[in-house]
Amino acid sequence: MGTTVHFDIKATPSGGSELRFRHAGLTPRLECYSDCKSGWDHFIPSLRAYVESGTGNPWMSEADLARREACAQRRQSANVR
Repeated sequence: MGTTVHFDIKATPSGGSELRFRHAGLTPRLECYSDCKSGWDHFIPSLRAYVESGTGNPWMSEADLARREACAQRRQSANVR
């Protein structure tokens, strides 16, 4: 599909860490854009929650399954029009 995912981790002056994420080449013109965006919108906050609290919403969790179902319903609705 011509995209590349980048994760960069660096130390912060306060002794913590900073994670920078970029999905290079992902644009709204790609057919997979809405699915990728939905996935990143779910998994990046889940990763943060996991780091901060020890609990996230990983792949196949209840929250992930609900997100996947909502995406499938949106695709179905778009195909019916």
